[in-house]
Amino acid sequence: MYEEHPELEKPAEDATLWRYMDFTKFVSLLDRRALFFVRADKLGDPFEGAYTMMNMHPEMQNLLLSYVNEESRSGLFRYIREMRAVTLISCWYEGEFESDAMWRLFVEGRNGVALRTNFSALSTSFQCEESILVGRVAYKDYETEIISLRNILFPFFHKRNSFSHEREVRALTTDLGPGRPTAKYPVGEYFEVDLTTLIQEIRIAPDADEWFVELVLSVARRYAMDTPIKRSKFTTVPTLLCHRHVTR
Repeated sequence: MYEEHPELEKPAEDATLWRYMDFTKFVSLLDRRALFFVRADKLGDPFEGAYTMMNMHPEMQNLLLSYVNEESRSGLFRYIREMRAVTLISCWYEGEFESDAMWRLFVEGRNGVALRTNFSALSTSFQCEESILVGRVAYKDYETEIISLRNILFPFFHKRNSFSHEREVRALTTDLGPGRPTAKYPVGEYFEVDLTTLIQEIRIAPDADEWFVELVLSVARRYAMDTPIKRSKFTTVPTLLCHRHVTR
Protein backbone atom coordinates (compact mmCIF):
# COMPACT_ATOMS: atom_id res chain seq x y z
CA MET A 1 0.00 0.00 0.00
CA TYR A 2 1.03 3.57 -0.54
CA GLU A 3 2.90 5.19 2.33
CA GLU A 4 3.24 8.94 2.36
CA HIS A 5 6.67 10.31 3.22
CA PRO A 6 6.80 13.92 4.45
CA GLU A 7 10.22 14.61 2.92
CA LEU A 8 9.53 13.35 -0.58
CA GLU A 9 8.38 15.87 -3.16
CA LYS A 10 4.94 14.88 -4.38
CA PRO A 11 3.30 16.05 -7.60
CA ALA A 12 -0.15 17.61 -7.39
CA GLU A 13 -2.89 15.02 -6.90
CA ASP A 14 -4.12 15.58 -10.48
CA ALA A 15 -0.65 15.73 -12.07
CA THR A 16 -0.63 13.62 -15.25
CA LEU A 17 1.75 10.65 -15.29
CA TRP A 18 2.70 8.35 -18.17
CA ARG A 19 4.22 4.90 -18.35
CA TYR A 20 5.60 3.93 -21.79
CA MET A 21 6.00 0.20 -22.49
CA ASP A 22 6.17 -2.48 -25.14
CA PHE A 23 3.32 -4.89 -25.78
CA THR A 24 4.68 -7.79 -23.71
CA LYS A 25 4.92 -5.60 -20.60
CA PHE A 26 1.42 -4.31 -21.25
CA VAL A 27 -0.03 -7.84 -21.43
CA SER A 28 1.92 -8.86 -18.35
CA LEU A 29 0.42 -5.92 -16.44
CA LEU A 30 -3.12 -6.91 -17.45
CA ASP A 31 -2.60 -10.62 -16.85
CA ARG A 32 -1.02 -10.29 -13.42
CA ARG A 33 -2.97 -7.17 -12.47
CA ALA A 34 0.30 -5.99 -11.02
CA LEU A 35 2.99 -3.43 -11.78
CA PHE A 36 6.53 -4.66 -12.31
CA PHE A 37 9.19 -2.95 -10.18
CA VAL A 38 12.75 -3.42 -11.40
CA ARG A 39 15.83 -3.64 -9.17
CA ALA A 40 17.70 -0.33 -9.00
CA ASP A 41 20.93 -2.00 -10.11
CA LYS A 42 19.19 -3.25 -13.28
CA LEU A 43 18.07 0.18 -14.51
CA GLY A 44 21.29 0.78 -16.42
CA ASP A 45 22.48 3.87 -14.55
CA PRO A 46 25.59 3.18 -12.42
CA PHE A 47 24.70 6.20 -10.29
CA GLU A 48 21.36 4.75 -9.14
CA GLY A 49 21.28 4.95 -5.35
CA ALA A 50 24.64 6.73 -5.21
CA TYR A 51 25.51 9.76 -3.16
CA THR A 52 27.16 12.75 -4.82
CA MET A 53 30.87 13.53 -4.77
CA MET A 54 30.16 16.24 -2.21
CA ASN A 55 28.52 13.66 0.03
CA MET A 56 31.78 11.73 -0.03
CA HIS A 57 33.78 14.71 1.25
CA PRO A 58 35.50 13.67 4.53
CA GLU A 59 33.36 16.04 6.60
CA MET A 60 30.17 14.65 5.07
CA GLN A 61 31.37 11.07 5.53
CA ASN A 62 31.88 11.77 9.23
CA LEU A 63 28.36 13.18 9.41
CA LEU A 64 26.99 10.12 7.62
CA LEU A 65 28.81 7.81 10.01
CA SER A 66 27.37 9.71 12.98
CA TYR A 67 23.95 8.28 12.09
CA VAL A 68 25.04 4.74 12.98
CA ASN A 69 26.63 3.14 16.00
CA GLU A 70 30.29 2.19 16.36
CA GLU A 71 29.77 -1.49 15.51
CA SER A 72 28.00 -0.70 12.24
CA ARG A 73 30.44 1.84 10.80
CA SER A 74 32.80 -0.58 9.05
CA GLY A 75 30.07 -2.00 6.83
CA LEU A 76 28.03 1.13 6.21
CA PHE A 77 29.33 1.99 2.74
CA ARG A 78 29.07 -1.64 1.62
CA TYR A 79 25.51 -1.63 2.92
CA ILE A 80 24.73 1.47 0.83
CA ARG A 81 26.06 -0.24 -2.32
CA GLU A 82 24.06 -3.39 -1.63
CA MET A 83 20.87 -1.37 -1.21
CA ARG A 84 20.68 -1.20 -5.01
CA ALA A 85 19.85 -4.91 -5.19
CA VAL A 86 16.91 -4.75 -2.76
CA THR A 87 15.40 -1.44 -3.84
CA LEU A 88 12.69 -1.88 -6.48
CA ILE A 89 11.43 0.94 -8.70
CA SER A 90 8.62 1.73 -11.12
CA CYS A 91 9.36 4.80 -13.28
CA TRP A 92 6.75 7.29 -14.57
CA TYR A 93 6.98 10.43 -16.69
CA GLU A 94 5.23 13.57 -15.41
CA GLY A 95 3.73 15.82 -18.05
CA GLU A 96 0.36 17.04 -19.24
CA PHE A 97 1.08 15.87 -22.80
CA GLU A 98 2.65 12.87 -24.49
CA SER A 99 6.40 12.98 -24.90
CA ASP A 100 7.98 12.17 -28.25
CA ALA A 101 11.28 11.54 -26.46
CA MET A 102 9.70 8.99 -24.10
CA TRP A 103 8.10 7.12 -27.01
CA ARG A 104 11.51 6.84 -28.62
CA LEU A 105 13.35 5.92 -25.42
CA PHE A 106 11.04 3.31 -23.97
CA VAL A 107 9.21 1.73 -26.91
CA GLU A 108 11.41 -0.25 -29.26
CA GLY A 109 10.18 -0.40 -32.83
CA ARG A 110 6.78 0.84 -33.97
CA ASN A 111 4.42 -0.92 -31.60
CA GLY A 112 3.91 -0.03 -27.96
CA VAL A 113 1.53 1.70 -25.58
CA ALA A 114 1.55 4.41 -22.95
CA LEU A 115 -0.60 4.35 -19.84
CA ARG A 116 -1.99 7.68 -18.67
CA THR A 117 -2.86 8.19 -15.01
CA ASN A 118 -2.35 10.84 -12.34
CA PHE A 119 -0.55 10.94 -9.03
CA SER A 120 -3.66 10.33 -6.94
CA ALA A 121 -4.69 7.30 -9.02
CA LEU A 122 -1.20 5.80 -8.96
CA SER A 123 -0.73 6.19 -5.23
CA THR A 124 -4.16 4.79 -4.34
CA SER A 125 -4.05 1.88 -6.81
CA PHE A 126 -1.62 -0.28 -4.83
CA GLN A 127 -3.24 -3.29 -3.16
CA CYS A 128 -0.10 -5.03 -1.93
CA GLU A 129 0.97 -5.31 1.70
CA GLU A 130 4.41 -3.84 1.05
CA SER A 131 4.96 -0.13 1.71
CA ILE A 132 5.23 1.85 -1.53
CA LEU A 133 6.74 5.33 -1.57
CA VAL A 134 5.99 7.67 -4.47
CA GLY A 135 7.80 10.92 -5.18
CA ARG A 136 9.45 13.12 -7.76
CA VAL A 137 13.06 12.54 -8.71
CA ALA A 138 15.28 15.56 -8.00
CA TYR A 139 18.07 16.25 -10.48
CA LYS A 140 21.43 17.41 -9.13
CA ASP A 141 25.01 18.17 -10.11
CA TYR A 142 26.76 15.22 -8.50
CA GLU A 143 30.06 17.12 -8.36
CA THR A 144 28.82 20.15 -6.43
CA GLU A 145 25.55 19.31 -4.64
CA ILE A 146 24.60 17.21 -1.62
CA ILE A 147 21.86 14.62 -1.07
CA SER A 148 20.24 14.64 2.35
CA LEU A 149 21.59 12.02 4.75
CA ARG A 150 18.40 11.76 6.79
CA ASN A 151 17.11 8.66 4.99
CA ILE A 152 19.06 5.90 3.26
CA LEU A 153 16.45 5.81 0.45
CA PHE A 154 16.89 9.48 -0.54
CA PRO A 155 19.65 8.73 -3.11
CA PHE A 156 17.09 6.67 -5.04
CA PHE A 157 14.98 9.80 -5.48
CA HIS A 158 17.87 11.69 -7.08
CA LYS A 159 19.55 11.47 -10.49
CA ARG A 160 22.15 13.43 -12.40
CA ASN A 161 21.10 16.58 -14.26
CA SER A 162 21.69 14.78 -17.56
CA PHE A 163 18.46 12.84 -16.95
CA SER A 164 16.26 15.85 -16.22
CA HIS A 165 14.39 15.37 -19.52
CA GLU A 166 12.80 12.25 -17.99
CA ARG A 167 10.76 14.35 -15.50
CA GLU A 168 10.53 11.19 -13.46
CA VAL A 169 8.13 10.30 -10.70
CA ARG A 170 8.98 6.94 -9.20
CA ALA A 171 7.24 4.43 -7.02
CA LEU A 172 9.71 2.62 -4.80
CA THR A 173 9.79 -0.17 -2.28
CA THR A 174 12.63 -1.94 -0.51
CA ASP A 175 13.09 -5.13 1.46
CA LEU A 176 15.90 -4.58 3.91
CA GLY A 177 15.22 -7.58 6.12
CA PRO A 178 17.27 -8.20 9.24
CA GLY A 179 20.94 -7.28 9.04
CA ARG A 180 22.55 -6.61 5.67
CA PRO A 181 20.49 -6.37 2.46
CA THR A 182 20.08 -9.63 0.57
CA ALA A 183 18.90 -9.66 -3.04
CA LYS A 184 16.07 -12.13 -3.52
CA TYR A 185 14.68 -10.86 -6.80
CA PRO A 186 16.65 -11.79 -9.97
CA VAL A 187 15.44 -8.70 -11.83
CA GLY A 188 12.46 -7.31 -9.95
CA GLU A 189 9.02 -8.12 -8.58
CA TYR A 190 5.33 -7.57 -9.32
CA PHE A 191 3.10 -5.64 -6.92
CA GLU A 192 -0.68 -5.89 -7.12
CA VAL A 193 -2.65 -2.86 -8.26
CA ASP A 194 -6.28 -2.03 -9.02
CA LEU A 195 -6.10 -1.55 -12.79
CA THR A 196 -9.43 0.28 -12.92
CA THR A 197 -8.04 2.89 -10.55
CA LEU A 198 -4.58 3.03 -12.07
CA ILE A 199 -5.19 3.23 -15.83
CA GLN A 200 -7.20 6.24 -16.97
CA GLU A 201 -6.34 5.92 -20.65
CA ILE A 202 -4.30 3.70 -22.95
CA ARG A 203 -2.46 5.47 -25.78
CA ILE A 204 -1.16 3.49 -28.77
CA ALA A 205 2.22 4.43 -30.25
CA PRO A 206 2.18 6.99 -33.09
CA ASP A 207 3.65 4.72 -35.77
CA ALA A 208 1.88 1.53 -34.70
CA ASP A 209 0.69 -0.85 -37.39
CA GLU A 210 -3.06 -1.23 -37.88
CA TRP A 211 -2.91 -4.90 -36.87
CA PHE A 212 -1.29 -3.82 -33.60
CA VAL A 213 -4.10 -1.36 -32.90
CA GLU A 214 -6.63 -4.17 -33.35
CA LEU A 215 -4.54 -6.45 -31.14
CA VAL A 216 -4.47 -3.92 -28.29
CA LEU A 217 -8.25 -3.48 -28.54
CA SER A 218 -8.76 -7.24 -28.56
CA VAL A 219 -6.51 -7.86 -25.56
CA ALA A 220 -8.14 -5.05 -23.59
CA ARG A 221 -11.57 -6.58 -24.23
CA ARG A 222 -10.31 -10.02 -23.19
CA TYR A 223 -9.21 -8.61 -19.84
CA ALA A 224 -12.47 -6.67 -19.43
CA MET A 225 -10.76 -3.29 -19.59
CA ASP A 226 -13.22 -0.52 -20.38
CA THR A 227 -10.52 2.15 -20.20
CA PRO A 228 -10.48 4.57 -23.17
CA ILE A 229 -8.00 3.46 -25.84
CA LYS A 230 -6.75 6.04 -28.35
CA ARG A 231 -4.08 6.46 -30.98
CA SER A 232 -1.23 8.75 -30.06
CA LYS A 233 -1.97 12.41 -30.73
CA PHE A 234 1.24 12.52 -32.74
CA THR A 235 -0.69 10.81 -35.54
CA THR A 236 -2.87 13.90 -36.01
CA VAL A 237 -2.40 15.61 -39.37
CA PRO A 238 -2.23 19.43 -39.37
CA THR A 239 -5.49 20.95 -40.58
CA LEU A 240 -4.01 22.73 -43.62
CA LEU A 241 -2.48 19.50 -44.87
CA CYS A 242 -5.90 17.85 -44.90
CA HIS A 243 -7.13 20.06 -47.75
CA ARG A 244 -6.08 20.07 -51.36
CA HIS A 245 -6.82 23.75 -51.81
CA VAL A 246 -6.70 26.64 -49.44
CA THR A 247 -8.70 29.75 -50.30
CA ARG A 248 -7.49 33.16 -49.34
